Formats: sequence, C-alpha cells, structure tokens
Amino acid sequence: MQHGATVQHATVQHGSARKFLACVGLVICLAARAHAQQRPLVTEDPETIGSGLVLVEGGFDQQRKVFYPLSGLTGDLLRVPTLGLSLGLSSIAEIQIDWSPYQRLTVNERQAAPLAAMLDFTGDQTSDIDDLVIGTKVRLIPEGAGRPAFGVRFATKLPNASNESGLGTDTMDFFVSALVGKTVESIRVVGNVGLGLLGDPIRG
Repeated sequence: MQHGATVQHATVQHGSARKFLACVGLVICLAARAHAQQRPLVTEDPETIGSGLVLVEGGFDQQRKVFYPLSGLTGDLLRVPTLGLSLGLSSIAEIQIDWSPYQRLTVNERQAAPLAAMLDFTGDQTSDIDDLVIGTKVRLIPEGAGRPAFGVRFATKLPNASNESGLGTDTMDFFVSALVGKTVESIRVVGNVGLGLLGDPIRG
C-alpha cells in the first residue's frame, strides 16, 4: 500500500502545468493537456514544461511491507520530503532532478540476503538519504491531429544511499525510456517503455 502527497509551484511565462493521473504505465485524465510529471507517479508525458519555465514539486511517500532483496529487510518506508525540479531548456527539452533528503524504514522482518552482513544499524529502524536521479527529457515529435507525441528520456541514478543502511545499493544505474502521449477529446493517454542498465551491488 502506498500513500503520497504532492505540492507544486511553477514559475510560468507562457503557459501552465496541468495535472494527470497514471495507472500501470498508462495515464488517463480529464484535463485537456498534461505538461509535467506528477509525483509520486512515475509515468512520463512526452510533453515538456516549456522553454524558460521552472517546475518545483514536493511531497511525501509512505509504503508498507517494502522488501529489499539485497539487504533482506522488510518494513514500512517513509520518504519525506520527496523533491522534484524540472528546468525547461527549450520548447522540446527539459532537465529533471529528483531526490529525497530523508528516508526511514521501520523493519518488521529480516532474512538472509547477499548484503545482510554489511548492515550497520541497531534497533528496528534504519535511515539514509535517497539516491539522486538526474534525467533529460526530449520531445521528438509533437502531437498532431492524427498522431501522438513521441519523446525520449535518459536518466542516471547516483549511489547516494549506502548499502550499510540497507536502503541503497552503492551502484550507479542508467535508464532510457520511450514516451508516447495522445489527447483524445478530453482524455489524455500516456505510455512508457524503457530499459535499465543496473550496476552489480554484489560484485561492486
């Protein structure tokens, strides 16, 4: 079960960001057009926020019975605040930065795991900062009357959270995603498909 809240502030020059909801990789909304990703949802719209615009997002993320297979920990996770910053480089490109300065896991269960011997905390709680994710989104083809918009997103996850806390992997990961979006009357549909290149936390 996951609970989250998002608060946003956007500096607008020529337009405004509108909200959309995501479900299993598809986004269906009642807004006329979606211009920015809404956290804690992770589906990306191919449309960017626009040239010269800045979008700041904040909220919290709470999940129950989260399992970390590398450390063998299971528990309730709290991340607060969850922060997102999007910078519009041009009408078709933006830079995205996502991070949380604090995450805490209340441990309910421990089991044998590859990195369990590296855990360095006492009691039933462990905390750490979150991994910083830096991404770039580019809209390749604008939406037309008979075609959807297409875009691509590249992202890098930096190893800020440590494996000693049980919440990190100490590896750098890379992601690339293809984005598609289309507005049909008052419904916005968005889909993503991607590939991740993950580091090996066991071999280092």
